[in-house]
Amino acid sequence: MKSTSIPFTAVLLAGCLFILSSCRKEYLYFEHHPQDLAGLCQIKQLINSFSLDPEDPRWDTIRFTYNAWGDPVSGLRKQPATGAPNFLFRYDKYHRLTDFIGAYSETGGEFWTRYSYANSRSQYPYADTEYIFPLTITGPPPTVYLERRVAFFEYDAKGRITKITTKSSDPHIPDGVDVFTYNPDGSEPGATYDDKVNLSLTNKIWMFLNRSYSPHNLFTATAYNAFGLPTWLDLTSQPETVYYFIGYQADLAQFVYDCPCQAPHK
Repeated sequence: MKSTSIPFTAVLLAGCLFILSSCRKEYLYFEHHPQDLAGLCQIKQLINSFSLDPEDPRWDTIRFTYNAWGDPVSGLRKQPATGAPNFLFRYDKYHRLTDFIGAYSETGGEFWTRYSYANSRSQYPYADTEYIFPLTITGPPPTVYLERRVAFFEYDAKGRITKITTKSSDPHIPDGVDVFTYNPDGSEPGATYDDKVNLSLTNKIWMFLNRSYSPHNLFTATAYNAFGLPTWLDLTSQPETVYYFIGYQADLAQFVYDCPCQAPHK
């Protein structure tokens, strides 16, 4: 996550406008190079539905906000609860993620993850410390919590996570090791993808949290927008959760995007 003097979204948009003189031309370019411009769209809302029955409209909406640099600042719900907290993001002066918090209120939350960097030039965290059920989410790291977990990251030359080693403060929980391998384009060997645009590519934070760097999605959506990004997912046909913020046991998920240059209707 490099330091820069121009907001992230502005860089993408300015670069696109420099090459192309109109939104129509941008869209024509996008049709042939969709992943290049995925960052022009930001995920604005995620709506989780916990029933396929149209007469039982149980749903939960997360509304995301971003700062001028294109970094997510919050993902807020009407009624945060256990398993469904609000999400808060904090950054240092180099625009690197320092804190990721699942908050119920100012007096407590579900988790508080703090990221550590080797030095001021490091783009990616080498470790994080996660506090489970902290009693406070303000000020210094919490001193009262249920469990503390530490994760150590390893990366390849392209900045993709290759290994995560985790340790818990609970002596009954064994250390964990997750290994990630990639094809040259960032896809996982042997995995099945759609032929559309990976929604994680809309933001570097989503790529990191989802451990997802491929051009395409590890699922086939029910519907996509004009930019090739998934809008509706039937989760009953998916083998597992396909995005970090999709609620546990949700049946349907809808993504709403904010795209500065809207694609014209064909």
